[in-house]
Amino acid sequence: HYSAKGREEFRLRHGLAEKFVVMYSGNHSPCHPLDTLLDAARVLHDRPELIFCFIGGGSEHVKVRELATHLSNVKCLPYQPLNELSNSLSAADLDVVVMGDEFVGIVHPCKVYNILAVGGPALYIGPEPSHVTDIASHHGTFFRTRHGEVEAVVAAILEARQAHSRNPVRSFSKQTLLPELIALIEAGQEYRGADPVQGRRPTRSEIDAPSLGGKSL
Repeated sequence: HYSAKGREEFRLRHGLAEKFVVMYSGNHSPCHPLDTLLDAARVLHDRPELIFCFIGGGSEHVKVRELATHLSNVKCLPYQPLNELSNSLSAADLDVVVMGDEFVGIVHPCKVYNILAVGGPALYIGPEPSHVTDIASHHGTFFRTRHGEVEAVVAAILEARQAHSRNPVRSFSKQTLLPELIALIEAGQEYRGADPVQGRRPTRSEIDAPSLGGKSL
């Protein structure tokens, strides 16, 4: 689930407080080729407000570490403890899901469910159709691109960045959800007090008056 406190703590701890964070969290393996995302980081290296945060490890992690030595907009972090996973995912402004073209029906990036639980925008790089694109069709903001489409990935990141600037309050934030919760409670009160036949709330005199056979005396 989304953690506002965890988000702020994680971002402060890793120097991300003032950044738009594009995050890939999970296994760095041939099943999840990162070349297109790394190429996007190269293209956007001159945008200081953007940072690409890679969390995890695996055989492909060497590529990320190498790029991080040359580009200041790439940050590498190890796997996070399971009990802190919501903090790291909540720290992202755009979570990335990657799946290799040859692995449809064989590998399913389960991280997509954690991303959906957090509720922020996501970017998918991989083949269509797939289990991920099936899920993406039911998610609010889920950019869909393919491997090799570096320009499309860059465009998606910049679009997400622009939307974030226009509306920095997330749809699952306290500021948004609390008024919605209050409205639902008030609507429930109105419903319970309504006349089931007439569809209206009874007046105080109707409530207080004694009745016989359904008629007020």
